[in-house]
Amino acid sequence: MNSRCQKLSALRSPLSALAVLILIVSGLQAAAPSWIYAPPAAARVQFSGGWAATYNLGHVSASPEFDFPFQLVYFTGRDQDGLFGSQWFCPQLESSLVPVTKGYLLWTMPSGQRTLLEQAKGGQREFRSQDRLWRAEISKSRFEISNQDGWQFQYAKGRLVAVTSPTHRILEFEWNKRQLLGARLRDSAAGGHLLLLHLVYGENERVSGLKLHGQAHKFAYLKDGTADRLSAWAPPGR
Repeated sequence: MNSRCQKLSALRSPLSALAVLILIVSGLQAAAPSWIYAPPAAARVQFSGGWAATYNLGHVSASPEFDFPFQLVYFTGRDQDGLFGSQWFCPQLESSLVPVTKGYLLWTMPSGQRTLLEQAKGGQREFRSQDRLWRAEISKSRFEISNQDGWQFQYAKGRLVAVTSPTHRILEFEWNKRQLLGARLRDSAAGGHLLLLHLVYGENERVSGLKLHGQAHKFAYLKDGTADRLSAWAPPGR
């Protein structure tokens, strides 16, 4: 990384227990899924607690229904490591579905929003969102979340592996254990697929390179105790 790289600062401020509770129970308010990270905030201070800054990595315009940005977010309240180390994440790439307690699943959507799914009475394989807009069902080793509009999200081992739109186009995510390798759009009607994203990793198993529509980004990290913190980002052309 050279002096032209965009330097990124690191702040630390944990979420309070109350902020975590508010964040968990805030559900999605619309039937159509959102892909844009835009939590309620005053300037960069989030109402749920913590401080955030958002950077644009690029934009996907693969189809009318898959038209969204890839965002790199720094959030002081984030307590788990991800593809970009500690406190940094890309919500569009790090959607997840995990159990939080008996009978409940926590869904982190591609927008970064979170909603609880509660196990249906008398149905061990079925879960429902509190607003009743989303239904989750266990199928073998996968979870499938769907709504009445025809959107389907598939998760394996807690990670997003496919999104199917009402027009039957499929956005697929390829994983190798904990590493996301890439994303592509499959359109059976058109008889082909389009590679959208490719990622490479360094020795610390963090994303060291990302290519979106042929445009390459590079990332570097510093060790901070036991945490890997993103310290530099070189956008395309730098």
